[in-house]
Amino acid sequence: MKRSFLTGTLTVSAIATAAVISAQPAQALQIVTYNFFGSNQHSSQLNFSPVGFPSAFSVTATASRLNLQTNVSSDVNVAIRPQGIGVQGGPSGPEISKGIVGGHTLIETLRLNFNGQVVRLISATFGDGQNNDDFRLLKGDGTLIVEAKTKAQQNSATPTFNFAQANVNESARTGTIFDFTVPALGTDDDYFLRSLTVEVIPTPAAVLPGLVGMGAAAFRKKQQQNAEA
Repeated sequence: MKRSFLTGTLTVSAIATAAVISAQPAQALQIVTYNFFGSNQHSSQLNFSPVGFPSAFSVTATASRLNLQTNVSSDVNVAIRPQGIGVQGGPSGPEISKGIVGGHTLIETLRLNFNGQVVRLISATFGDGQNNDDFRLLKGDGTLIVEAKTKAQQNSATPTFNFAQANVNESARTGTIFDFTVPALGTDDDYFLRSLTVEVIPTPAAVLPGLVGMGAAAFRKKQQQNAEA
């Protein structure tokens, strides 16, 4: 009986281990879209969740402005406009009143924080951009992901930029924090970020509780079979 019980334990452990290995690549990636456009408002931070998904998939938007002459960065409000989100407030320049991400007078940055959830960027849609407007996208640690025109792939009022089509490798566009900004001071670049589509990458921690429950159930069943034998 003791030998059979131990064998059952090892069998369940092997099953659980195999389940962890096989379940991860089979786990479906969730593709979600965040729409940032809306009625005029602004706040120090704004949270967005895609329709139909829980707040666990929420993204927090914050904004900052860098003065290159003094090298001083300050936190400012995020602005929501019908065209998308941008940066609110500041001393001067057309981007100030419009609430866009701009670089006329100061370098403005819109930060999207997925609150620890790893995502992979699929595409971004921009609002109110001109043919000559560029955006610069970095990871939260300052690593450059891509620098391109907002209308590089599609000349429309709300162009969509596809990261895969732009040959941005998957590891570069995978992370938890992303910064949308402009290339350089005085380049007259400005835009709204209208929407963002991402893949939500499941973590082992999210899969493990279910597997533990499956393993425990299998263990109890095996233990009962051994007792009846």
